[in-house]
Parts: sequence; structure tokens; C-alpha cells
Amino acid sequence: MGSKELSIIIVTYNSSEVLREALNSIIQYNDCGNNIEVVVVDNASKDVATTEVLVYNFPLPIKFIKLPENKGYGFGNNVGIQHSSSPIILIMNPDVTLYKPVFNIICKSFKENPALGILGMQQYENIAGQKNPSYIISSHSILKLVLHKFAVYFNYYTSVLFCFSGACFAVRKEAFLEAGGYNEEIFLYGEESDLQYRLKKKSKKNKIKFAKSLGYIHKMHDRNLSIELHLEGVKSFLIIAQNRGISHSKMINQISRYYKFLYLYNSLRKTEAATFYRRMIIEIEKLKNLHEL
Repeated sequence: MGSKELSIIIVTYNSSEVLREALNSIIQYNDCGNNIEVVVVDNASKDVATTEVLVYNFPLPIKFIKLPENKGYGFGNNVGIQHSSSPIILIMNPDVTLYKPVFNIICKSFKENPALGILGMQQYENIAGQKNPSYIISSHSILKLVLHKFAVYFNYYTSVLFCFSGACFAVRKEAFLEAGGYNEEIFLYGEESDLQYRLKKKSKKNKIKFAKSLGYIHKMHDRNLSIELHLEGVKSFLIIAQNRGISHSKMINQISRYYKFLYLYNSLRKTEAATFYRRMIIEIEKLKNLHEL
């Protein structure tokens, strides 16, 4: 395929149906012509045959990589980026769709600003323009959680407190590799927080910018709260804490306080989520007791 301006990396796991929509949106809103490439990495999906047919019938050539086992989201992205040829990378979840052209502005932004390391975009729930939080708190901090509510309301971003959602963002390949790429110890959740922390730590020149005029659709509102997935996130942050020299007990206590706050908040509001957060507190206590044995 040769060198391109922008490489779009999509890691898929049993998601051929939503992948079809993602790829169709890339074609529909491609404003860079043949200067983009798409790299699809399959994490040992059960529906890999369907994905393979979809990829090979796509109007644009796709680099399709089938992994023999699922070693996690970060691992899959690292493999995809290793096979990319562009200086600019767009990480894109298979359940993300574009609703307008963004590629040309992304490439232009990185060319005009050599210090730009990561470019985040506005996340939307639907084509009607209902906004989702485009950035998340970078740790289980109650203060950051409260500030995040105000920041989302005013659509204000600062890399000191928050990190962009890993669903869809652009990153300079050189900066990504210098930071060590995604931490492959983390299987799922927390990758974006860890990556953006290391990217900033590697060089203060790596700027992180929020491009509010650019956006993508990532449906979040109909998702059920999952104990299993939240615990996966807890485990990720325990790994991150260990790598940063933070003790297990300190981090697990911080996470415990965080979920107790969410439980209290939702109990006062009498929401169904209160029951979920109560269950999370019990599971976190189990992790705490297991570590103390």
C-alpha cells in the first residue's frame, strides 16, 4: 500500500455487525482519498469468518490481521500500529461511526503543530447531536469525579484532570511509540489513562488538544452496568498504580472510597445504580481481603 498520511486502527472482538457500520462511515466521510489506510486487528473472535468476508469486500484495501488469541485491547492496537505506515494514527473502536469528515483536519492539525501528541474529539450519542462525555477522569478520585460533572456540563477539558475516551482519538505515531505504546499488562479498560499519562511524562512537548469541532458517534446510554467489566477496570488501575510506585493498599482504598461515594450519591437520588455500586463495594472488599491474606 505504501506510506499514507493517516492510519485507522480498529481492534475487533466478536463485533462484525458494528464493524460494518464503522467501515461504511469511513468510506462515506473519507476526505483524504487514498491517503488513508485501514488496519483491522481481530482478537481471536468467534465471528472472524464474517469479519474476514466483510474486510475483503471493502472498497478500500484493508490490512487484516488475525491474532491466534485475545491478549487484550491494548495488545491488539499495538500490533495494528506496528503494521501501519502513517505518521498519524486514529484509534477507532468497532462500535464508533463517523457522521462527518474528520481525516483532513486531523492530518492538518498534526502537520501544523509538531508538538501535538494527542487530538481528542467530541463524542456524541447519536446523529441528533446528543453529547456524551468526550473525556473521563484519569483516576478513581472523588474530587476529579465532581469536577468532571462540571467540566462535562461546560464542555471544558484539561489534561491535568482528565483523559480522552479511548473509543476514538488521534495520536502521533512517534510519540505513541516513544511512550511505549499501550501497556500490554492491561487487558481491558484504563489503557487511555495510562497511555496519556506516560505520553505526557515522556516529554512535556507532547501536547494534548481537544478539537470540539470534530466528532464521532459512540452509543453509551443503553449500556447496562456490568460488575465484571468494572472489576476489569479496577484490576487495570491496580496494575497502573503498581507501575507508578503506588502501593496496592493505597490504590484499593482510594477505589473503595470512590465506589462508596457513588453508592451514597445514587442512594440519595434513589436510582437503580445504587444497588450496582453496593455490589461493587462488596467485590472490592473481596479484592482487598484477598491481597491481605
